Amino acid sequence: VDCPNGNFWDGELLLPLFDEYAQPGKTVVDVGAFVGQNAVYCAKRGAVVVAVEPDMDLWMLIRENRDVNQSETWETRLIFPLPTVAYDRATTFTPAERRDGNLGATTFVPDPHGEVCGGPLDPVTQHPPVSLIKVDAQGADRRVLLGLTQTILRDHPAIVYEYEPDLAKLHGDTAEDYARLQAWLRVLGYQVGESKTHPNNFICKGQR
Repeated sequence: VDCPNGNFWDGELLLPLFDEYAQPGKTVVDVGAFVGQNAVYCAKRGAVVVAVEPDMDLWMLIRENRDVNQSETWETRLIFPLPTVAYDRATTFTPAERRDGNLGATTFVPDPHGEVCGGPLDPVTQHPPVSLIKVDAQGADRRVLLGLTQTILRDHPAIVYEYEPDLAKLHGDTAEDYARLQAWLRVLGYQVGESKTHPNNFICKGQR
């Protein structure tokens, strides 16, 4: 389940959350699923994983990673790869930027003439209850969470997301917008804190 460079992507940030929240009878939503290393790890712990990855090359790697790692101890049907852009409204997108040669750093921006479809994830997170939402959406993290409003209100999952100011501007989002997002989560009873190991990544935990 390692990344191509041999390291678990953001492991110091994410693995403790996966160990705590990826449990049988729960769903983990992984937005920006890369090659599926998170999905396989969580599925092996018994959780259902909705793995969202709009880059088709990476989406194919998720499916291959899922199948290659199949064993007698877990079922590949626990992983549901979605080749879509998670967002706060239904629209189409165009890949606009890929930074530093990183396959996982492609930014998808709304474009009425785009060929990649996307929209809210609320309709696909009904059962079983969602225990964790992880978002790494290259500037669209706030939009992703807005598209999961009903899921958040219903299940109060733990949430980890990133704020990337330059990329957020491509979606019309500012620091004030992200501050309002955090204020809303606090009203819902969440504790919101910045990761000590990964600046600009925020861990939000509510009542389970």
